Amino acid sequence: CSAKTGLLFRLKFLHKEVGISLPKLRKIIEKNPNILLMSVDQNLQPKLIFFLIMTLRMTTEEVGALLMKHPRFLEYNLDNHIIPIYQYFLSLDFSTFEFSRILQRFPQLIHFSLARIKQRIGYLRFQLNLKANDIRRIIYQSPQILSLSQDNIETKVQFLLEAVAAGATLVYDDYGDNDNYENNVDHYDYRNGNPEFGIDDEDASCDSLKIVQTLIAGLPSVLNLNIQTLKDKVEYLRERLGQEELSRALLRCPALLGYSLE
Repeated sequence: CSAKTGLLFRLKFLHKEVGISLPKLRKIIEKNPNILLMSVDQNLQPKLIFFLIMTLRMTTEEVGALLMKHPRFLEYNLDNHIIPIYQYFLSLDFSTFEFSRILQRFPQLIHFSLARIKQRIGYLRFQLNLKANDIRRIIYQSPQILSLSQDNIETKVQFLLEAVAAGATLVYDDYGDNDNYENNVDHYDYRNGNPEFGIDDEDASCDSLKIVQTLIAGLPSVLNLNIQTLKDKVEYLRERLGQEELSRALLRCPALLGYSLE
């Protein structure tokens, strides 16, 4: 094979040009041997040099760490998949630095379609009516939420609500996955405040919504916790505090649910 298509050429590029150490490079290739079959000019260089290093301003150490976490990153199309996700985050008022940090924390984000990402953010925005600033903080601190299924999120939201207000429920507007739902997500200006979206302050459901908003905004990682872990923590606190004091404690300090029981 030619000098520019051989395995040695690719290894030298990743080690010398990108700056990935040999021990780390060995582990990355063990996880995804297909990297050694990828074109330097058409794949490795555009994604690693032009996008991660020059656009997102990642260091060579950060690029190596990202590939260690998710070596399949290099298998996704740059122009048709990765860059549209990046541009969507910019449209939500995330900075390039913030998107870079999100991608480093959770490079598996790129595994999901842009439509899926929009639906998860749309759920936070339009179903839970969270403020734009709260959504950005939740995604920045806990981007793994975008990987959760809709049922998973709704189950945890209902459990959190009942932990504070026994018997309470949230009634969701039926936006689902239809075109109107995605259109709302695409065209809402996330820099502004809450839209009027069918929630009346005098409606009984508003109190339930505010409870959920307080808990999720107060502990962005709460939706990433295993449901059984949440149940164990709430039961432990309920036994020691009683329901009334538990409700007050969670609303004052949602971070209580982030502590280990051990």
